[in-house]
Amino acid sequence: MVYALEKASGKSRKELLAIYQKEQVDDTDLKTVLEELDALKARSYTQEMATTYCRKAISEIEGLDLPDAVRRDLEQIACFLAERDF
Repeated sequence: MVYALEKASGKSRKELLAIYQKEQVDDTDLKTVLEELDALKARSYTQEMATTYCRKAISEIEGLDLPDAVRRDLEQIACFLAERDF
């Protein structure tokens, strides 16, 4: 949602702000938000960010003095978090 508010403009941004300020949203609001996120390519942006941070985490892990098994476990966790799909 933060990404959408940063990238959206004009009418789309106003609609998103109005929806965000509601205490409860309805199906129409949800559809509007999902369509806007799709139009802004928010999923690919977040996947790129997750991949970037995964690489940084693995780089940091590699620099630690850890047993190989622990290092592999941490790297697997980082990759899982970056690649999971909901």
